[in-house]
Amino acid sequence: MKIPVICPACEKARIADRDEDVKNIAVPSKDLSNYNWKPDCYIKCWRCKREIALKRVG
Repeated sequence: MKIPVICPACEKARIADRDEDVKNIAVPSKDLSNYNWKPDCYIKCWRCKREIALKRVG
């Protein structure tokens, strides 16, 4: 089953889907310096136009 990934910046847009047994972290890429990990991919939110960094956790 697909689980929606919601934009962490505007919290209104669905930016991607993930499988139910996959965990991920999504943060705006401008806030990436606060985290100690490298993203797997970047997605641009269609609603707020911000770049989002995605990291697969499990």
